[in-house]
Amino acid sequence: RRRVTFGVLLVLAGVCGVRMATLPESADNSPGALLVAAATSLTCAIWCAFDARVLGKRAPPVLLAMVFLVLPIALPIYFLWSRGLRGILFGIAFAAVFLCAMYAAGFVADFLAESRS
Repeated sequence: RRRVTFGVLLVLAGVCGVRMATLPESADNSPGALLVAAATSLTCAIWCAFDARVLGKRAPPVLLAMVFLVLPIALPIYFLWSRGLRGILFGIAFAAVFLCAMYAAGFVADFLAESRS
């Protein structure tokens, strides 16, 4: 389950990248942008619940709610809670993979859009 949710996060990262590359900045306030942001937050919260279970811990519901509501603040807190100081490195790697997927998808989408015009 943890791998599946991580795969969904990578797909959502790709969607974010494609949106950034193909849509104008004025589309950032669209319902689609809100949907992608909410789906990313929800998937991260679900991943945290599965990850905690694999690590033999039970994630507090308040922490999972915080991950959903304030993802950039609560996700590093979750990594510290679940893995200690090692969680900082895990969080950096997690963010790097997400950003690489997002920018790779955006680059491909931009390249394809430019080659069609």
